[in-house]
Amino acid sequence: MAPRFLMAASRLITAAYLCYAVSAAPAAVAWRAAAANGAALEVYSDDTYALLAPGGAAWLASAPTAVHIGGAWFAAAAPPAPSLLYAGGFLAAGGDVRVAAPGSISLALAQAWCLANSSCAGLTYEGGEGEVPPSSNIYFKATVSSGVTPSSNWSSYIRAPLPLTRLGAGPSNDGSGGYEIRYSANGSTPLVTSFALNATSGAFVFTQRFPLGATGVATQTPVNSTSGARAAAPGEFASSTLPATQFPVFAQAAGVDAADLGFVSWSGRFFSSLGAGGGGAAAAFTAAAVGAEGGPIVLFAGGSGAAGDALVLSALDNFKSTMLGSAASGANGQAAAGVSGYVASLPVNFSTSTIALFGAAGVTDAMHLWGAALRERHGGAAKLADPASEQLTCKYARRPSARPSRQPTAHTLLPLKFQIGRTTGPSMTSTHTSPTSRARACRRTCSRRSRRPFRTERTRGPRSPSRC
Repeated sequence: MAPRFLMAASRLITAAYLCYAVSAAPAAVAWRAAAANGAALEVYSDDTYALLAPGGAAWLASAPTAVHIGGAWFAAAAPPAPSLLYAGGFLAAGGDVRVAAPGSISLALAQAWCLANSSCAGLTYEGGEGEVPPSSNIYFKATVSSGVTPSSNWSSYIRAPLPLTRLGAGPSNDGSGGYEIRYSANGSTPLVTSFALNATSGAFVFTQRFPLGATGVATQTPVNSTSGARAAAPGEFASSTLPATQFPVFAQAAGVDAADLGFVSWSGRFFSSLGAGGGGAAAAFTAAAVGAEGGPIVLFAGGSGAAGDALVLSALDNFKSTMLGSAASGANGQAAAGVSGYVASLPVNFSTSTIALFGAAGVTDAMHLWGAALRERHGGAAKLADPASEQLTCKYARRPSARPSRQPTAHTLLPLKFQIGRTTGPSMTSTHTSPTSRARACRRTCSRRSRRPFRTERTRGPRSPSRC
């Protein structure tokens, strides 16, 4: 049997609001930012947005912002049809609009009744997913605002999603020159989503912020929580791909030829696993390594990724508690960034950011820019772009000799180590005039001398390093 969290994810993925059709004719542009290489981010008056490559073509369009608050899902776009989402646990006692006696109704009929009656916000019963025991009542609830209390003995289905109330939109209040959209979930939990451009790195920054924090966030039963410790199943975190807060949410833009885009992704605790393929953003968001152990995803134009435009999608902060995860399945594919579904609550003024960054010279160039953007945000010295361009040096120790006063020669020097980097301290004069020829000679000498036996007797006088 599939793990419970995977079953929950499948129910959420089939929710109607996730099967979102990207408009081919977006509304008027409300805010636009362009990087130095020509890439752009546009936000439209209907709160949708799109990422444009340096050539001007839209690669990614938006899908609706969604959050899981108080045990219920809220979305910025109303679903075309009502649906119910599974959650492991029970809804709070009281507030029943109906109670079905044991054995009086099947689960399928109970779900159909709840969907047909707008007064029903969800149902709960004691039993496993997909089957109501003959001895259990089914409780139909008028509200799910108290959230779902995790329990392995109970099951609930809640109407989803509820609408996010739009409070307004306009220039960001943080002085970044960006743009923000303000929402409220359940009338009591404000959410601010914002867009900005980092002019230094050329990265587009998407931020979600909860001014008053949030409770009832978890979409999966918390692991080792104070309310009821639970051990994680093998591979559970790696398989969890559903963020509890979803912004930004991307889908492949209309008009993009999937054959023109490939992808590369990294995953694992040390980004040790590499995935790659073709088929455009839809294939990338379906097949790439997403979830709790996923890393950056790169979309690139052309067959090899060695040249041309490339787009990196990645978390910018809170790396241990956020993910780039699944928002839908299907032909168009979607990817959502946000807080992991195992997080139970968010503190006051919690925020997390995601970046999208275009490089114009292939995957490697885009990844260099991505690394620079992360270092700028979190600090850290830049690495050398090409360590091999530095001097390659060989350091030697003097061979023990019967006549200590004898000056060292090429035949009395033995290699200690081969080192990349600049030499420090005194060194003997080299007859080589270029770093390339000096490196080649150094490698030949090191290889030749390393085959001679090394004597461990103490040498007299200081060791005399020599540059090849």
